[in-house]
Amino acid sequence: MPKDWMDPAMRKEIEKIVNYHDTGDGRPISELKKTRDMLRGMESQRLRTYCTSTCLEPQRDLDIYGRLLFEGDVSLVRADFEFRVAKYRDAAQPDPTACARAELAGLRWGPLSTPIYNVILLLTLMAPSRRPLLIEVARYLAHEARVPVDGVDMSGTTALSHAISTKPAFDPQYAEILFTAPGGDDVAHRNRYGGTAGHEMCQVYRVADVPRAKDALAWYLTHGGNVDVKDTDGASARKTAETLGTRAGFRELLGVVKREDARRRERRNECCTFCGREDGGKLLTCSRCKTARYCDPARRRCQKGDWARHKTDCGAQSSANAFLMMAAAAVSTALYYGGSG
Repeated sequence: MPKDWMDPAMRKEIEKIVNYHDTGDGRPISELKKTRDMLRGMESQRLRTYCTSTCLEPQRDLDIYGRLLFEGDVSLVRADFEFRVAKYRDAAQPDPTACARAELAGLRWGPLSTPIYNVILLLTLMAPSRRPLLIEVARYLAHEARVPVDGVDMSGTTALSHAISTKPAFDPQYAEILFTAPGGDDVAHRNRYGGTAGHEMCQVYRVADVPRAKDALAWYLTHGGNVDVKDTDGASARKTAETLGTRAGFRELLGVVKREDARRRERRNECCTFCGREDGGKLLTCSRCKTARYCDPARRRCQKGDWARHKTDCGAQSSANAFLMMAAAAVSTALYYGGSG
């Protein structure tokens, strides 16, 4: 990814600290690059350091189709997609359009195995003058050709997460294109470190970066983000925001979290416990505690995403509900026999 989101001196210092503390435990980066599993501890930090210090270089990494994307000519991109559909139709494939979509979704470029929408986002940063053209290319692919938008790079990160994480960018226009595409609204997607875009937003190093991080965090939360998801090392975006909230100049991030907390509490009977959205159809109530409410699992995996946090509350609430039911039954029985006497 481009290296403009972090001061070079700060990047060098962070890498120096990471390398100093690298105990050598776990698999080397050469092995981690071959896998797609979630990582923790030193392996997680090792891959993160590699991914943040390695970037896509168009001249080196883009093939013919990658260069076609870089041109930003949506008519050529459309013609290419139609050609791929025709190719699969001639091969007597039962669903040639689905085959063409899968082919484009499976393309990868560069040392980080960067998928198509991640590449387009990077190109908008590398060639700002072509941004309007690249935006239209992305819109065509996501909404007309309906090429899946959930592809991930080596770090396990989607283009939507990159577009809102502030590292390398906060691009709400591009994010909306992906978010509103079919299957694109998984804003709380977890990468290979177990983290979400929210984790990245809250890792702010300079006061000057707080306004952008604050805007990104507000977008994330109002679009269904969750700050209580823990990464593989047990850290949550909420905890990071609370820690930063003790420092002058960084408290605005925690303010965003608290305002969204208040909104979700006020709307708790109408919004999903995990994502806070109210557009997930009829909310389904947790069968154990009868308190937490989630989007229909056919649309979103909110209950699964919240289980690591909710299971403790769920057990306590279930016990409380059982006690209240027993107490109510005892009172009812006492009233019945007392009245009949």
